[in-house]
Formats: sequence, C-alpha cells, structure tokens
Amino acid sequence: MEIQRSEKGRAASAHEGGGLTFILVALLLVSSVTTANAVSQSWYLTDDSTGVPAGADYFMDKGSGTGTGDVPIGMLWICEWVPNEPAAVTCDMSGTWKTHIEFSGIPEAETAMFMAVLGVLTEGGGYTKGAADKELTSEDNIFDVDITTSDHEIKPGEYLFLDVMMEWGSGDEEIVVTNGESYISSPGTDPGYPVPELSSLVLFSVGLLAFAGYVLVIRRK
Repeated sequence: MEIQRSEKGRAASAHEGGGLTFILVALLLVSSVTTANAVSQSWYLTDDSTGVPAGADYFMDKGSGTGTGDVPIGMLWICEWVPNEPAAVTCDMSGTWKTHIEFSGIPEAETAMFMAVLGVLTEGGGYTKGAADKELTSEDNIFDVDITTSDHEIKPGEYLFLDVMMEWGSGDEEIVVTNGESYISSPGTDPGYPVPELSSLVLFSVGLLAFAGYVLVIRRK
C-alpha cells in the first residue's frame, strides 16, 4: 500500500510539474508574439474619400503614400483621416506618436495655427486621446510635433483617427498629401493595428499546436 501511495504521489507531482511547465511555456510564447509584433508603423494621409466610414473624411494608408492631390482646410474646418480597415483585435495604441504634416498656401509674413488630434472613431462618435498644436509660417510649414496618448485602446470594429484643424489663418491653406508628404508614426509598442503581423500569427498557431501535443502526451502518461 505504501508503494502504491508513493507511486501515486510521484504521478501527481509529475502531473503538477507538467502543468506548471505548460503554463510557463505558454507565457513564454505569448511574450514572444507580443515582443515580435510590437513595432512602429507609419500612416500616410491621402485625398481618398471613397467609402470612408461615417464621421471621417479621408483614408490614410499604412506603409506608403498614395495621395494624388492636396486637401484644402478652412478656418475651424476639421479634416479627419482613418485607416482603410477597422481594428480586427483590441489594440493598445497608447504612447508617443510622431506627426509630420506639411502645409501649403500660408501667406508670406503671416502665420497660421494648426492642431492635430488622435483618438478612436466608433459607430456612436469619437473619443479624443491626445492633441497638440503649432504655429506655422510659409517657410516653417511642417507640423513636426509629438502627441502622447494614454488609455488609447481601439476595439474590434473601431478606427484609429487623426483630426487636423486650423485654428487661425487666411483660409487658403492646404494639407499636402500628394506622394506621401504627410504622415503619422505610431508608438514603438504598436501591436500591429489593424491585425497582428502574419509572422506572429504563424508563431502563435505553432505554439497552440505544440500545447495540444504536450497535453496529449501528459495525459497518456
């Protein structure tokens, strides 16, 4: 009887040890996926307004500039850009964004004030997560400003958005989007909006298969 109890004890310990190993391996793989997939990416402003969701004005493209014409912006006129895809999974976009927005049409010897706003567009409206403004001239006409957002979580079906507004100016100003002159870059912790990169999905799938095989082996023992 003592031998049986001892063997059962060893079996239980082995099973517990296997379960712990399983959990550690799972955490390691999930950590690897997150680390491999967290990287900054750039979104280029375009003049494409075909099929934009309600509340937005134009699309912005990930990775390359496809704008064909510049976008006029009048006094207190808000132009809103969104990616051409909503989030497929929950993405935490909190962190420091880099803006590079070029303006034209600012008269010489005059100034214009512009504001850029980042947030989340939903079916019910929008939520601002961070903003910054800057005064520009005809010579210093690049809006290079960091915008820090917090609690910037975008859920499935929602969109990241960028709003640009002129607070004062002549009314002849335009946002230069031709050939990708204007863009924003996400924080280095960007999980891969709108969906994780393919390499990470493959890694995750392989991990799941490995987990399943491991569980079967433990149960057979």
